[in-house]
Amino acid sequence: MKSWPPVFTYYSSAAYFPSEEYGKVFQTWVSHGAKHIVLDHWQIARLPGSRGDYHPKQVQREALAAGLVFADSHALFGEAFDLAQPVPAQRRLNLEERLRELRYAEELGVTTMTFHPGSERFYPEYNLEQLFDLACQSIEELLPHAERHGITICLENNWCRLAAPDVLLRFKARFPDTPFLGFCYDSGHANLMEKGHAFPDSDARAIWEKTPGKIVWEQHALEKMLPHIVNCHLHDNDGRTDQHLFPGQGTVDWIATKELLKKAPRLQVLQSEVSCRSYDAIAQTCDAFQNWLLR
Repeated sequence: MKSWPPVFTYYSSAAYFPSEEYGKVFQTWVSHGAKHIVLDHWQIARLPGSRGDYHPKQVQREALAAGLVFADSHALFGEAFDLAQPVPAQRRLNLEERLRELRYAEELGVTTMTFHPGSERFYPEYNLEQLFDLACQSIEELLPHAERHGITICLENNWCRLAAPDVLLRFKARFPDTPFLGFCYDSGHANLMEKGHAFPDSDARAIWEKTPGKIVWEQHALEKMLPHIVNCHLHDNDGRTDQHLFPGQGTVDWIATKELLKKAPRLQVLQSEVSCRSYDAIAQTCDAFQNWLLR
């Protein structure tokens, strides 16, 4: 078992502040004890070849000037970007974008990148097995590049069929021998699949009820994923919606989560994925996680 805690890193929250305040945002993280930051999808969207012209070295300079080091990353995601994207022309562009992101992450010294397998809600004309095979094809193409860049591809659990823990285990079984494929455990998403049955309008119901088959609630996501967890997204919610709250504001069992994560043999990075929409929220998030890590 690795020493506890491993590297702890925070989302930049860049989406919630004007660009001229980024320096102040980074300084606020540091003033409340943060040492590492995530190359998140908001930052990646600003890089060349994505949707912006922001050089990765400029991103790095901004963080270093504040005293932060990049220690994790998250690929772009959504209908156009997920690994199971089925439209041939978009699929080709999607994979080219993923390769750029891997190169940028390596430039910043990052060794883990989270990917979304996809969601059947985006592609109702395809069944689960077709989407699973499409995602496997993407992984197969990306893995040699990830290995060359020294970056582990981390598949994230979600509240849809294609990213349920049992399906993630099938992805890993398809590529059993590489150490460059693992999982990103998302505590908030797991909570939705554990407690969403109590809410008629839960996020999980809204997705599963659009596709054939009975919803399968999941009580043991962390236990199932544990052998292959490399990084994780830690945030809280009420079990109904994906609120990205800091620990204690929702219904995640944080004591059990911490004790299990301590046993994850491959765990490299703990990551706060709390939505920090204000400077006060940054301070609260740092305090909440530092107290959680130390107790």
